[in-house]
Amino acid sequence: MEHTEAGARERLLSEAERLFMSHGFAAVSTRDICAAARIKQPTLYHYFANKEELYLAVTQRWLARFGTGIRGGIATNTTLATQLHAIATLFWAGPAGEYQAMQRDAMLNMPAEHLATVGQMVWRELLAPISDLLKDAITRGELPNYADPVVLMQIFWALVDGVSGIYRRGDPMPAPTANRAIIDFFLGGARSMRAEDFAQWPRPHELEPFQQRESE
Repeated sequence: MEHTEAGARERLLSEAERLFMSHGFAAVSTRDICAAARIKQPTLYHYFANKEELYLAVTQRWLARFGTGIRGGIATNTTLATQLHAIATLFWAGPAGEYQAMQRDAMLNMPAEHLATVGQMVWRELLAPISDLLKDAITRGELPNYADPVVLMQIFWALVDGVSGIYRRGDPMPAPTANRAIIDFFLGGARSMRAEDFAQWPRPHELEPFQQRESE
C-alpha cells in the first residue's frame, strides 16, 4: 500500500530535511512539510509532537547518514592523508554546508534538551571518529607524540568548514575530489605544532559531557 506508516514517516523526514536545508528552520512550517510530503497534518502529529521534535529526528537521521560516510571514508582509504581527504570531500561535495546553516537557525528556536541530544550525536557521529583517527596517527608516529587529537580535530573541522563555505559561494577552487592541498596544509601545520602550542589551546569544555557520556 502506498501510504504505509513507515512510508509516511520517511516522506515527512525527507521533505522536512529538504525544506529545512533550503529555507532554514524558522521559515518552514509543519503545513509546508505536510504539503510537500502529501500528508495531512494529523499524520505528522502522530509521529512528532511538534516541529522541534521533527527537526530533532531529521538531524539524527542526517548525522547518522553522515557518520556512516565518515567511517566508510576512513575504512576504505589506507593513508592518513587520503582518509582525511575522504572526510573533507563529504563536506565539500555534499549538503553539509546547508545542514550547518539550518542548525545555526534552529539553535535559536530549539529547546535545550534537544540541543544537548544533537550535541551528543555530533560528537559521536562526526567528531569522535576524526579524533580517533588522529589519535591512531599519533600512536603510529605520523603526528607528534605530544599532539592532542581533540585539538587537531577542532583545527581540521574549522579548516574544512571554512573551505566548504568557499565552495558554496562558487569561488574558484580545485574540484573537491582533487583538492588535496588543504589536507597537506593541515598535516604540515599539525606536524609543526609544538607541545606548548597544544598546551595553550583552549579545551572545548562543551564537548566534555558528551565525551564522558559516550565512555560510560
